[in-house]
Amino acid sequence: MWTVPVRTSVVAILILALVATTRGQDVTPATPLTLVSRDGRRPIPTALQNGREVVALDDVASLFQVALKEDTLAGGVTISYRGRTIVASANRPMVSVEGRVVSLPYPVVRAGGRWLVPIEFLSGALASIYDQRIELRRASRLVVVGDVRLPRVTANITSA
Repeated sequence: MWTVPVRTSVVAILILALVATTRGQDVTPATPLTLVSRDGRRPIPTALQNGREVVALDDVASLFQVALKEDTLAGGVTISYRGRTIVASANRPMVSVEGRVVSLPYPVVRAGGRWLVPIEFLSGALASIYDQRIELRRASRLVVVGDVRLPRVTANITSA
């Protein structure tokens, strides 16, 4: 006699739990960054996740020729480049770069089957293992790689 309402309640609770765990993991596309190197310019797709700008590690891997290895048991991912490694754990605002902790402005997350890192990961963590300089110019939405010279244009507005 109580089986139908109990089942309905259980199903409703499971649905609410599923919605609660996926809330906050909405990822919407954002204006891409532009990677500038001696090889030319390429877009770096970015997204907004909880109002924070992130880049997917699989996009980073293809652009920077780094290897990714996911450890589902430990809940993290390893990024490798020429024998040097970065270890990132889900929901932690830091990564280990060759055994040294590097802080990030917000956590590494897994959403929609992809690992997402703050865009500052590029100039903070990745630059530490990469063989060329990586500079994030947030205001101009550029990621400068290597020995490329780009002028910085700034504007000052003064009132008379």
